[in-house]
Amino acid sequence: MDEIMDCSWTRKQREERERVISNSHRLCRSFRREKEEREAHRGRVNEELTEDLKEDKRIGKLKKDLWR
Repeated sequence: MDEIMDCSWTRKQREERERVISNSHRLCRSFRREKEEREAHRGRVNEELTEDLKEDKRIGKLKKDLWR
């Protein structure tokens, strides 16, 4: 009888461990996806800022040329 209870307890432990591992993998995938989305957004923002800076420099050059 003790052996049967030990097997049952082990199965419960194994099921709980599998559940915890599954949840942690799901969370890792979720965090990884969020991180990738943030990095992609940051890249888009950096591209926009770079384009804005280039445009500002062009405008600055034009103004400088006009005042000459």
